[in-house]
Amino acid sequence: MKHNLRILFLVLTLLGLPVKLLWGQRSLDQRVIGRALSGEPYGICVVEIPVPNPVSGRVELPLAVRENQGSNNILFPISHDLVIEVAPPSQRQLPQAGGGRLLERVGELFKELSGDESMRLQTVSRRVFFLFRGDEPLRIQIADERRDFGQITLNPEINHPLHTDLMNQWWEGYALQMQSQIESADYPTLVESYLLATLARQNQLQLPSWFIEATSVEEDLVDPLKLIGGVEEVSDTIFKLAARGVDNHSSVRRMKLPDSPKWKPAQDSIRDDSDVSIEPLAYRVPSECFYIRYGSFSNYLWFKDLSEANGGDLSKLVTLRGVERNVSGRVEKQLAFRMTQLSRILGGTLVKDQALIGRDLYLNDGAALGVLFHATNTTVLRASIQAERRKIASEDDEVTLEDIEIDGQSVSLLSHPDGEVRSFLAVDGDYMLVTNSRHLIKRFYEVTRTGETLASTPAFGQARRYMPLAREDTVFAYFSPEMFQGLISPKYMIELRRRLFAKADLVMVQLSRLLLKKEQSGETEVSNDAQLDADSESFLSIDELIKQRFLPARFGDRFDRSGVFQVGNRLVDTLRGARGTLIPICDGYVMDVNT
Repeated sequence: MKHNLRILFLVLTLLGLPVKLLWGQRSLDQRVIGRALSGEPYGICVVEIPVPNPVSGRVELPLAVRENQGSNNILFPISHDLVIEVAPPSQRQLPQAGGGRLLERVGELFKELSGDESMRLQTVSRRVFFLFRGDEPLRIQIADERRDFGQITLNPEINHPLHTDLMNQWWEGYALQMQSQIESADYPTLVESYLLATLARQNQLQLPSWFIEATSVEEDLVDPLKLIGGVEEVSDTIFKLAARGVDNHSSVRRMKLPDSPKWKPAQDSIRDDSDVSIEPLAYRVPSECFYIRYGSFSNYLWFKDLSEANGGDLSKLVTLRGVERNVSGRVEKQLAFRMTQLSRILGGTLVKDQALIGRDLYLNDGAALGVLFHATNTTVLRASIQAERRKIASEDDEVTLEDIEIDGQSVSLLSHPDGEVRSFLAVDGDYMLVTNSRHLIKRFYEVTRTGETLASTPAFGQARRYMPLAREDTVFAYFSPEMFQGLISPKYMIELRRRLFAKADLVMVQLSRLLLKKEQSGETEVSNDAQLDADSESFLSIDELIKQRFLPARFGDRFDRSGVFQVGNRLVDTLRGARGTLIPICDGYVMDVNT
């Protein structure tokens, strides 16, 4: 036991804590000790409660602290026990008889024989670290789930070596705590990654080695399954890269966009399926699109209800992620589709066939997709859709409804400046397409002239041989080889990476302002789904956020010269629009690439 006390005395002496309060003082107030060190941008405080009778292992409940005067200057607290290694029971002196000490010792020996490693560790002190701002006295209330330990008043002092030492101890515990939270999370951990990168930058601390794993982002970007699912993993990785800070792009050499790969024709390995029955709707779909056919309006309603039951996120049907994004509602709003009870009734009489088509399924950020109708009465269906679009435009002064020309055809466009609403309506004979992509409208008219449709490809014919129309499937989903080839084309790959960095910048500006606002109120629970009032006192400019290190030094240094600006209370990328409704990749303008 004397050996244990010498170790504890040495550790506490190095910390500069008043060791005399640990021994022989059994009153609650005298056992609570602490130290507060001023610093920039944060001070560091440690409050400690020695354990009168050291216990084996880590069995104490975590400590919690709050400030009594309501100033809420306790930031990023972590509870951390002081655990030391002791000699195993077999090497300790025998206790004196009486009081059950001998039986207790026998129990310890049995645990040692069973290989219980906790018998070699003892918790001798309970601690809580936290950061604070300023140099005003701190009146701290300490408690855990079982008891209240009372209050202690700490006057911040200046001691740079001790401040550095305590900051390193806090950072080690905070990083471990965040690592555990990230590894166990079933949701995108943008907030945790941002806090780690920002606190490391502000306090000149080293990011842990696990922060950015040694996996290849490029490998994730060409994984077909991840490309279909929305590249969430690579999105998280790129966000970490952006939060840490990217390299200087302003002096990077430019080069011409590479040509697309020359794919081997598939006709040699696919049999002739010219005798297979194919639905007319497939002859109006570009060959590079995915194709989800409902066959009837009632099937579409079934699938829509199923999607909404899973949070409005198609990918959640297979990923089972614990996050609700309401992707379906966002897409409906962007395309100006509001499913009323009347439309549920009339839809079956006006729509002969219906399908969801598109170039990708990046629904979380902004996919290139549309709804294709084979109408029984084009005039009535178009009038019904246009009436709803006029109503949406009349309800919002920022939403405009106009006729534009695409590929020599008149097309109706309903749009909002930030892309929250972006809906093209095109009609060609008995077919109508409502989409958020100008490129899809152009291709919709082109395939009528060129015949480069999904139905004309050998692969689709073979798919229909295996799954014939006679099956009357409720939903028929087909992802063409040309779609996958398009996803890994140079244009798609380059713009995908750029838009992920653009999205990361949008998120970081929002999180930085929210973090500053939360700090002012003494809270450190930050959610990237929260909204920030543009008139808030914490509404700082991007330059000021960079100056205070809430954002990396080279924030916004992009190769394509795009950036972040404010539209009302929403953050928008100058080239791509708002987060969640970014301009589709196939509509982007990619002419060159950085080396």
